[in-house]
Amino acid sequence: LWFSCDVRGANSLCTSDGTAAGTHVVTGTGSFLRAYEPIDTRVLVHEAISNVLRVTDGTAAGTMQLADYDALMFFYGTAANGLVSYGVQGGEGLFVTDGTVAGTTNIAALSDMGGPRGVIHGMVVRYRRDSADCGELLVTDGTAAGTFLLQDICPGSCASEAND
Repeated sequence: LWFSCDVRGANSLCTSDGTAAGTHVVTGTGSFLRAYEPIDTRVLVHEAISNVLRVTDGTAAGTMQLADYDALMFFYGTAANGLVSYGVQGGEGLFVTDGTVAGTTNIAALSDMGGPRGVIHGMVVRYRRDSADCGELLVTDGTAAGTFLLQDICPGSCASEAND
């Protein structure tokens, strides 16, 4: 079990196996946790101050940095192929990771990133906003070839403005 916990005023990542002895703060993930997303038996961690993306198995030895961005990240969900998709604010694009440095890749150059929308039929659906489509739903299976506009609901310069 992974969860966010407050340690001396810092939002940190904690884990528990259901016992007192197995419940602890995960070391090596930094402080001021912004978000986390499970991936297989590990968890991806976004640190708010440094904007570093790490993966951990809950131990200091099993924690490593995957990427370092100069912007906020947003987790979108896990596709059927096990890849976690995330966006980086500020035009960095849409990324996926399998929890390794080599498997962390930019699959689409997108500008304004929208918030998470969900996973359906193994595909991650999210809102994207740019000058061409204004605002529509994007679908990805975690690959560049499998990333596409779902439907231009409001063609032209208007936006569908997808909301939760």
